[in-house]
Amino acid sequence: MAWGNGQFAVVGRGVILTSPDGVTWTPHDSGVFETYDTGITWGNDQFLVVTQGGAILISSNGVAWTRIDEPVSRSLSGITWSGSQFVAVGTGTILTSPDGAQWTLREAGTPHLISSVAWGNGQFVAISINKILTSPDGITWTTRDSGVSVPPPLFGSVELRGVTWGDGRFVAVGEGDTILTSPDGLTWTIQESKVGIPGSSRLESVAWGNGQFVAVGDGGAILTSPDGVTWTRRETETSASFAHIAWGNGQFIVTVYYDDSSSSGWVLTSTDGVIWTRRELGIPIVNFVGVTWGNNQFLVSGSRGILISPNGATWTLYDAGGGFADIAWGNNQFVAVGSSGISRSLCAASVAPSKIGVFRNGDWLLDRNGNGEWEGCSQEGGQDLCISFQPFNRSNGWPVVGDWESGIQSAVGLFRARAGRWFLDRNNNQAWDGCGIDRCYAGFGRAGHRPVTGDWNGAGVTRIGVFRGGEWYLDANGNGRWDGCSPNDVDQCPTLGQSGDLPVVGDWTGAGITQIGVFRDGQWRLDANGNGQWDGCPPDGSDECPIFGRRGDLPITGDWNGVGIARIGVFRDGEWYLDANGNGQWDGCSQDGGQDACFN
Repeated sequence: MAWGNGQFAVVGRGVILTSPDGVTWTPHDSGVFETYDTGITWGNDQFLVVTQGGAILISSNGVAWTRIDEPVSRSLSGITWSGSQFVAVGTGTILTSPDGAQWTLREAGTPHLISSVAWGNGQFVAISINKILTSPDGITWTTRDSGVSVPPPLFGSVELRGVTWGDGRFVAVGEGDTILTSPDGLTWTIQESKVGIPGSSRLESVAWGNGQFVAVGDGGAILTSPDGVTWTRRETETSASFAHIAWGNGQFIVTVYYDDSSSSGWVLTSTDGVIWTRRELGIPIVNFVGVTWGNNQFLVSGSRGILISPNGATWTLYDAGGGFADIAWGNNQFVAVGSSGISRSLCAASVAPSKIGVFRNGDWLLDRNGNGEWEGCSQEGGQDLCISFQPFNRSNGWPVVGDWESGIQSAVGLFRARAGRWFLDRNNNQAWDGCGIDRCYAGFGRAGHRPVTGDWNGAGVTRIGVFRGGEWYLDANGNGRWDGCSPNDVDQCPTLGQSGDLPVVGDWTGAGITQIGVFRDGQWRLDANGNGQWDGCPPDGSDECPIFGRRGDLPITGDWNGVGIARIGVFRDGEWYLDANGNGQWDGCSQDGGQDACFN
């Protein structure tokens, strides 16, 4: 299961389902029926699905799928996206691709099944039987000892099944109630779940969302933990076997692999991991394995195709060309992998364009319907959004926005430079719910710093940072603390700009990673190659230096037309001038026959 591009997606034997909200699901026929779709993910603006027989599918919208010719015919079981590269894993197999179309076989170092792969803290982590593999780039892999085995006289091995990254740590789960945690993917600690997964049952999948880890598995098992160490079992009133869990659009979705008490397919949804709601898929029973969120919808892959849903409740089945094991979103498309190859969607991604808004004297006025006009607060019968809640409305703070919890979409926040404190509306309900539900950070920044926010490493979550006088300090690992930027540290401190510059950030190239830049008196310096330094203007340099705006303008950036690439603009005395065509120069308002956008 995965979340991407505004929807969930789950996979099973020949079927992929999608949902925008986890409530309404749509099945999609994948067209590969000989094996199970076992995994799905979202990355680089596309979904990918893998199947047990080695097939890979790719799609930008979860509806139309294209099969990819992969370099091996082995079973594939998992796939992920790092922000610059897909990695697919299977039986003794690791494949990499920068775009979902061209794949390269890498040395796996094990003949056994590699069940799952995740990206976090600047590296990939893949799990197998008694083994954990790590790689900074997906190309060179190192085997780590998981520390888990079955002692004599059983002489067995423990198979790890699922892995995820969240809140500054990896969590892996597997047979029985095996749970491992690691801050770096190198050193692992065995945790005692103390929840009693019976007999030969196992935990299959784990996800991070809404400030907690949630693990699922056989016998209706659902466990939650705030830290990966202390776990609580949640009641589900079912003995069904759960296959996968994903977080997106403010909720968890769990897929069902096997349920002998039901003749039709279903999933579970939950906003908090505690209270769960059963959602019927409206199709005969199928084995659903993978799920992801991307392109503002959920996708589920199973034995009859792909199901799509905008909300998790209403689902539609689509023909995706086969049965798949996993699916991902990245590079403006979905990619599916499985038993019969690699498939991807060649349809254009439906990315929601950025919208404008202002912050004045502690009040937020946001153009929620995106028409560039102010139409009053929705609380008073209008069409737009007003926010004025403590502590988001402190007039002595800096406004910030970001996707603080992957899949919830942009939410507001406030940075108070003097104290270096951040207050982030993590659950995006436009109200302050305290530091336990929302997010508070202290000590990151100080007086004179300007806040910046972005997805610094392609993890799909917005993280914080500060800028002053050409120096940047970016919280790359997302723990809200400054951990240093020496070669052995985990945060980032690029240098670009000088005193008097205004910081700007955006995904200048569509790579899925936020890059930096500066603005001064209408001149822009954008780190287009993403190396954190200034390399000069074209044609001799590799960065970008458009001229747009004038002295006194405030720089703004956003994906103005939903193509997955950030573009520039300026705000001046209530008027907005946006470089809609992305050529880095002003071409006049579209209302007057020009090519750019103007609002006031």
